[in-house]
Amino acid sequence: MGRFSHISDVHLGAFNDPYLRKRNIDSFIWALEKSLEENVDFIIISGDLFNTPIPDVPQITNAIKKMREIVERDIKIYAIYGSHDYSVTGSSIYSILVAAGIISDLHRSREDNGKIVLEPVVDDKTGAYIYGMYARKGAMESEIFEKITINPPSDVFKIFAFHSAISGISKDMQFNMPEIPISYIPKNMDYYAGGHIHERIEMDLPEYGKMVYPGPLFASTFVDLEKIAKGGSCGFYIVDFSKGINKIEFIENEIIRPELVEINANGKIPEEIMREAISRIEALQLDGRYLLLKIWGELSSGRTSEVDRKKLIEIVKKKNAAGININVSQLTSREFKGIEITNRNQGNIELEIFEKFLKQYGGKNESLIGERGKNIAISLLNLLRIEKNDNESGPDFKNKIINATGKIIGEEEWK
Repeated sequence: MGRFSHISDVHLGAFNDPYLRKRNIDSFIWALEKSLEENVDFIIISGDLFNTPIPDVPQITNAIKKMREIVERDIKIYAIYGSHDYSVTGSSIYSILVAAGIISDLHRSREDNGKIVLEPVVDDKTGAYIYGMYARKGAMESEIFEKITINPPSDVFKIFAFHSAISGISKDMQFNMPEIPISYIPKNMDYYAGGHIHERIEMDLPEYGKMVYPGPLFASTFVDLEKIAKGGSCGFYIVDFSKGINKIEFIENEIIRPELVEINANGKIPEEIMREAISRIEALQLDGRYLLLKIWGELSSGRTSEVDRKKLIEIVKKKNAAGININVSQLTSREFKGIEITNRNQGNIELEIFEKFLKQYGGKNESLIGERGKNIAISLLNLLRIEKNDNESGPDFKNKIINATGKIIGEEEWK
């Protein structure tokens, strides 16, 4: 008899917004504490524990401390690295946690006559055989999946942990992510601990077994937050087993749902959008709530930049809201026209793009339309190319970029 937690797509460090970043980290700490409370024997994290291979360490320190505490309580944390954890160079916080003994990596393999034989990690408490297949960016792991073979004993509980989308499994592929055929997945496992798809999925597949994707533990994108606002659930699973699955239970993350305001911009001008947004925000009780504002569609005239996000943020702040996330990724304008480029040299292409773009869409500040605007744009682009030094902390690097930005734009305008 054994019991384990199945967590996926945590995406620690996903948000710049302090409120969302804290909710993200708090959700992971809650899941670990809940697992401890439920007396699980081990925890499986099926990829994307982190949002980037090397997140800002001060932001995730409390999460790492809690992981160490769990391991010190004799509960192993088994994991595979997901597409966001993956680093081409091999440099990642995930690898550091494996080396420190906080994470037990599940991917163990050897080559045999052109095949890749996955070796199990045998849990010393329960005797469960756990196999793992890591992920890479763009589903590059599919080439390896095709060669996988597993030869487990028949009389043990078998788990296969992976971080890939399987063809035909998901109903809502929000990122149009690459998929792998179901035929690449090893058959006859008792439990398939899936990750990568940001959707809760639980199904029994003939010749395979129980296939489970918990979905994100909290959120890492506006789309995730939008689903939560519309009543969607997020959380993780606890599974009881012996020779087979005895019980599987979804543990819902009881977070405060954000408020969602959607505005259809089709056929409207920016002034109309602003009036509607302000009116709807003013009608809400936002004390302590987080607001998602989604503006989509095609403006009949005017620029998308004329939707004054700064003003909307100030209005929300005055209502004592926890914060606001404004999404205009699907907002377009009929006046927007493609820019034809004649240069082929990279530096000249950049100059031409900025010059033509600023002339057409320079915004309210007339000083940005001419030579000054072009020089500012090029300087900011070059600033974004600067990489953090190995011995430089995240906050120091951030302050360096902020200060340099102020000097480029002009201190008064930057304030």
